Amino acid sequence: MYCWCDFLGTNIKVIRLKNSSKKIYDVFIARLKQAINHKAHGARVKINEFINYPIKLLEGEIASNENIFFWILDWKYQNLTSFLSENKRVKQDIVKQLCYEFALQQNYPNHIIESQFVIPYFYPDNYDDLGDFIEDKQLIDNLKDNEIRVFKANFMKIQQIYLSEL
Repeated sequence: MYCWCDFLGTNIKVIRLKNSSKKIYDVFIARLKQAINHKAHGARVKINEFINYPIKLLEGEIASNENIFFWILDWKYQNLTSFLSENKRVKQDIVKQLCYEFALQQNYPNHIIESQFVIPYFYPDNYDDLGDFIEDKQLIDNLKDNEIRVFKANFMKIQQIYLSEL
């Protein structure tokens, strides 16, 4: 349940997480495929892989499509309890995340932006998904008020994917 994008060998990876909206993701991929339509020599599309597409071409196509969704994923090397009770570090992280969101909104005013904190989490060995969101009702009010979601990423699965790409 993820998509890889390779921009001219820079190996930028875009991962669609299990609980992100399938509709949003499908619309994004369909519009991107339709807009690109094999414009770049040597570039190709395989299911949801965009291989050897110049990054400027992709950025231009993404920016020209309205109602595109952006996810700001900020890795936080903190434990789960940090997001369940008020603390200074999380308050600072929220302010920083809102700054990222504001800056992105200035360049893409017609786009929908979702902010997420991603934390490493160790699931049981038989858990094969990329992770799961913490229920909003458990999060501190400051996160909920600013619509920042917290995703518990399956650390072992992500490591497995990462190491298989080396």
